[in-house]
Amino acid sequence: MKKLLFAVAMLMGLCFTAYAQKEPIYFYTEEGMSFRMRNWIDRSAMIFYYDGDSDGSMIMKNYRKEGNKETFDLYPNYDLNTKYITMTIITDPNLQITPDMNLKTQTATEKGPDFTTVYGFLTEEQQKLYSKMTGAKNGGPDGGPEEGNVVDKAKEKGKALLNKGKDLFKKKK
Repeated sequence: MKKLLFAVAMLMGLCFTAYAQKEPIYFYTEEGMSFRMRNWIDRSAMIFYYDGDSDGSMIMKNYRKEGNKETFDLYPNYDLNTKYITMTIITDPNLQITPDMNLKTQTATEKGPDFTTVYGFLTEEQQKLYSKMTGAKNGGPDGGPEEGNVVDKAKEKGKALLNKGKDLFKKKK
């Protein structure tokens, strides 16, 4: 019985670890701090998720990291032979989070065959700090996404499921 409980606990721990590798990135217009979208990047699975798309997952190929610059090509998961865009993410380790900042030093650039779009972006930790400063809810200055921290919600559900499983295996008196 103890082995079964241990196996369930290990499996739940692995699920949380795997999920935690999916990192949110908050995109803003580069000039103005106008919130655009929240995307997700999973570097271990090499998948980039666009927020709001019906099936927003894109396969990352040709991933390169040089210092604070990451570059990769995105391919739709239904057609791995047709490149959608090249994404370049530049992180500024010295970025100062302030209510009136601009994101010209921390950017995400989408380069397609006939367009180039540059966004400023914030990581999850930077976004939390910025939201506290500006009073926004989990997103940008205009409200952004209303979801809470998905990882915390998954942990709570996992704990509830584990506790329910413990009750099943308790000895009856």
